[in-house]
Amino acid sequence: MKKWIAIFAVLLLLFAVGCTSDPGSTTPPDGDTPQELTVTLDKTSAEMYVGDTITLTAQVNIEGAEIVWSTSSRAVVSFVADGNTATVTAEGLGSAEIRIRHNEQLMAKCSITVVEPPQSLSVRLPQDMLVLHVGGSAVVQAVADDSLTGDISWDITDTSIAEIEYQGLIVRVEALAAGQCTVTVTFGEEQDSFTLIVEA
Repeated sequence: MKKWIAIFAVLLLLFAVGCTSDPGSTTPPDGDTPQELTVTLDKTSAEMYVGDTITLTAQVNIEGAEIVWSTSSRAVVSFVADGNTATVTAEGLGSAEIRIRHNEQLMAKCSITVVEPPQSLSVRLPQDMLVLHVGGSAVVQAVADDSLTGDISWDITDTSIAEIEYQGLIVRVEALAAGQCTVTVTFGEEQDSFTLIVEA
């Protein structure tokens, strides 16, 4: 009889344990674990020209969580923040970061590089220089942005050193005498030039 009572007591204990515990549950007995704040930016890097603006948007997983925007260099990029968005303006050449913090902890950042804008009209020559010997010739080409409009012309500062013939953005240079001069292409309001050196 005592043996059956002991077995019955063990079964009751196992049943009680099974009813009060859930091996698959991740919720602690004293309540839910606080949700961890995460912040991500829609851009993590950007290249800008001076005067350009972009908008950065932060995705915050906890509604109403306070975030603080900052810049590592106001000389390179400034910003105007409005909640989870910021309008960023390129102020000067260089590199900087737009950062987001929560309770002084860095949560996200965007690395920005501000560079010189490309020329809308440029001559395709290394170091903007052409060297010829007397009697020699060369063909030089300029490239232009699609936004340019107007007449195209080429000019040379000294016609005794070289002669030029051109069609559109392509010019043919023929060296006549030793010396140095400048050849300039004009497209509408834009200009670019190169140095011509003629050696004997």
